[in-house]
Amino acid sequence: MHFSKFADCVTLFLVMILDLVFTVVCQPSYYWENYEHHEELSPMGSVLLLLWPKEFVVSFVLYLMLVVYYGVAKFPQPWSHAVFTFFLLGHSLGSASWLTRVSSHVFGYEVHRWYASCGYLGAIALVYGLCLCIFREPKLSTDSL
Repeated sequence: MHFSKFADCVTLFLVMILDLVFTVVCQPSYYWENYEHHEELSPMGSVLLLLWPKEFVVSFVLYLMLVVYYGVAKFPQPWSHAVFTFFLLGHSLGSASWLTRVSSHVFGYEVHRWYASCGYLGAIALVYGLCLCIFREPKLSTDSL
């Protein structure tokens, strides 16, 4: 089976960006007055949020570029797909952990975590499927072999 690296890169990029945005936007209101009161599961992200949100965002963007470019786009298949799967699962679960707060900010009430997570993970699967269709890599003709 041959996977589209571009579809992998686009999907992973989108999920990682959502994880970044949710992490920054969903910090408690008192975080913005005292950075010690942050919420983050990743030890490295926690240290960066403790320093200043700008360091967190800049570091995350650099990390995102390294993972997507070197870990997925440039790494040989099938290993690049394993890297893609690892980071997609991690950042999907990480960003899903913010969904009740996101729903509270957007809709004014908290959507049950189970429903929010199922809908969110289903949306990620749909986006990935669409990316695979849109960025389909051409098949090699058997005549040219």
